[in-house]
Amino acid sequence: MATVQQAFFLWLIYPDGMDPAKVPADRTGEGYGGETGIRTLGGLAPTTVFETAPFDHSGTSPRRVWEGRLRWGPGPCKGDLGSPVHILYLLRGPIRERPMIRTALLMLIALLAAPLRADPVHDLYEALGLPRVIEVMQAEGIEYGDQIAADMFAGRSAEDWEATVRLIYDDQAMKLAVINGMRAELEGKDVPAMLAFFEAEPGRSIVALEVAGREALLDSAVEESAKSALAEAEGSERLDLVRAYIAANDLVDSNVVGALNANYAFYGGLVDGGAFDFILTDEQILTEVWASEPDIRASTTEWVESFLLMAYAPLPDADLEAYIAFSESALGQDLNTALFAAFDPMFNDISRALGLGAARYMAGEEL
Repeated sequence: MATVQQAFFLWLIYPDGMDPAKVPADRTGEGYGGETGIRTLGGLAPTTVFETAPFDHSGTSPRRVWEGRLRWGPGPCKGDLGSPVHILYLLRGPIRERPMIRTALLMLIALLAAPLRADPVHDLYEALGLPRVIEVMQAEGIEYGDQIAADMFAGRSAEDWEATVRLIYDDQAMKLAVINGMRAELEGKDVPAMLAFFEAEPGRSIVALEVAGREALLDSAVEESAKSALAEAEGSERLDLVRAYIAANDLVDSNVVGALNANYAFYGGLVDGGAFDFILTDEQILTEVWASEPDIRASTTEWVESFLLMAYAPLPDADLEAYIAFSESALGQDLNTALFAAFDPMFNDISRALGLGAARYMAGEEL
């Protein structure tokens, strides 16, 4: 079943309702074969896809863009890739003609996240700097939307695309999705003890450094400088500590999996949105997506190492060692698991919504 957030994103893209004929209930089966493969997408190749960039313990890493083939791995996608046509038809009708419905839906989303201030999970969410981190992710997403337009809409009118991307990357919806996800995953866990670490030192300073680092990386020149510093730091004790922190939180593997899921969701949105005049099977998509897993792994490793090396530069070794110890503890592992569980579904929903929106432009429709 679709989430409320999925319904919200899809309503923004298909305000008049999605034509069920364009939404295959199942992309598998004998009727979805054909000789046309993903490598023969014509003007679409190479396709820009939605990559999960490294996501560290405090949730300060971004989702980034990867140009090339779609990426995935074996096994089912964790995200809900179904087509919630029944919800879409309940919400059908241009947004400008349905202000009361729009207001009611936004109120419903807000109610699902309440209460925000009355529980320790929200306090932890604030202590981790996640509100600002999500705002940075929103800015990155809007920039990514520009790249989608340049790569996929060449020669086509896409006047409303930027507005569509901004609606999909609504920071309030993103924040509500994350806080709800955290609350669900942290039920029964020792949240006050987690909060105590990040409200005291060195936790408080670590979060401040991570958030400042994420803001700095909005400048591409800073990112390139961080990568150069990583190359120069090879063999240093500080880089060994950074890698120990990465290993404690399984940042590379977890982010690679997240990237592959998000890429699959993006492509699923393209297919279900009718972007192609031929049918692709799940097996074809998965095979092609998985082919680029090594590239995602390499870029993810470079990004997370360069980011953390830069962000933690002012941090004394003793403080970084304390952070590693926290990450290796049961508290740290519970928090890390909860953060990935909260962010990944949100990014899958966003990726799918971007794919659906892009499909409409590729089909020559205006939103």
